[in-house]
Amino acid sequence: FYRNLVASGYETRGGHSKASNMMVLNYEHDHEEVIYCWLRRCIYASDKCRSIAMSNENGQNMFRIQQHAWWTDRFEDIFMVINRSITAWYEEVAETDRDIIDSWNDPEDVNVRNVSQMLWANTIGVGCGYAKITLTNDEDETNIISWHFFCNYHPSGNRIGEAMYRRGEPITECPSNFTVGIEYTSLCGELSLLSNERQMISASVDGKEYDQEPFNKSSVNIVVRRGIDNSKAV
Repeated sequence: FYRNLVASGYETRGGHSKASNMMVLNYEHDHEEVIYCWLRRCIYASDKCRSIAMSNENGQNMFRIQQHAWWTDRFEDIFMVINRSITAWYEEVAETDRDIIDSWNDPEDVNVRNVSQMLWANTIGVGCGYAKITLTNDEDETNIISWHFFCNYHPSGNRIGEAMYRRGEPITECPSNFTVGIEYTSLCGELSLLSNERQMISASVDGKEYDQEPFNKSSVNIVVRRGIDNSKAV
């Protein structure tokens, strides 16, 4: 949706204009599986090994929401977390000026790496995963709930010196072997149907086994009992 919005020229914030070569983004289960292998470690950090069969150079966006279990307005639904995450990434669009779009330079003064990966024209695949982690203080039994949401993309964007996308009328610079879909008419290519196959992914946390189903079917709920150092913010 966001890629089509920008490619169509409806996004006027930042230095954006119509895009002539933006590809449609299809969902890839392989990315999903790689993400879950990382999420089961309960670490909020970017991983280094994201290779899948079709791509060795993959980008990554990540988002975390932490909240006390007793908060009445806490996030209870993964779809709320997904919406918050993707919206936060996309809202970086207002900070992407023309220079950043036309020649990526990995700016240090503004954080636009997430939205640039979302809108990188040559990126064609994405897969996402999440974990809900409960951290328990053994002394007073207070809980911190931490949602981790990750998406991997291929091929990776944010390449120094390259353009996020080419400016021009939509779909005027698509690859010769690509058609235009009926749903996103400003993007090159068509959406593929998601596979109905579901694979269970086993994770081991604190010596206990947890079966994890892929992101597009149901929740992954990893519960970790861990002492919290009160001198550190969680």
